[in-house]
Amino acid sequence: MTTYDPELKSSILARLLPPSSESVPQVAKSTGIPSNTLHGWLHTHRKKNGIKTVSVENTEPSTQEKFAVVLKCATMTEIELSGYCREQGLFPDQVEQWRLQCELANVMDRPQPDIQQTRLKRLTLEKDNRRLTAELTRKEKALAEMAALLVLQKKFQALWGEEVL
Repeated sequence: MTTYDPELKSSILARLLPPSSESVPQVAKSTGIPSNTLHGWLHTHRKKNGIKTVSVENTEPSTQEKFAVVLKCATMTEIELSGYCREQGLFPDQVEQWRLQCELANVMDRPQPDIQQTRLKRLTLEKDNRRLTAELTRKEKALAEMAALLVLQKKFQALWGEEVL
């Protein structure tokens, strides 16, 4: 494990901290010190001085802020929206997604149908459908048979006349 001179360490920390705020990869490249070591120094320095780090990933606005942006942008044209988004550091797609989230917010409050009941209802309807289809097919066959018998009876009467029956 390499140890570094405390003066070198403090000069590098000065480069990493404001006002210069150079990036860790840039300082690592220029000094030859691994970036993991530099991140560790920064973490230790901030912890020792009680400085809370602000993560860039956690800059997600609250739901109230999102709703306010959606309301503000509702009447804007596309050009005005683009300008507003540039000023606020947003993307028009984000605003559109937030608008859809606002529209769908109350959908979750509606009671959802019971899945089991829906499934049972569908199964009973399918069973009734099969039964009625089978009955219809049976009746169509019987009707076709009766029609054939009537045709044969008429032909028989035409050939042999009325006297046979």
